[in-house]
Amino acid sequence: MMAAGVERYGVYELRAKVYALEGKGDDAMRDLSKAAKLGWRNSWWATHEPYLASLSPRSDFQALINEVNRSNDQLNNNIKPDI
Repeated sequence: MMAAGVERYGVYELRAKVYALEGKGDDAMRDLSKAAKLGWRNSWWATHEPYLASLSPRSDFQALINEVNRSNDQLNNNIKPDI
């Protein structure tokens, strides 16, 4: 899909998980960062699923999770309930 030009966060997230499971942390972070730029917002899952567990001690992973959490919080704060 990527070779065909697909630019969706899901394919980068999946490849990041595979790289992380293979112990290729730098490659995993590259793809997870790309996924975040394309709209990936699953930071809670990233810290709780085993696929990305090898990345959790990394400062760049923690920084990315914090950035995505801030973005999620901002989006949540902008939602106005219809009450």
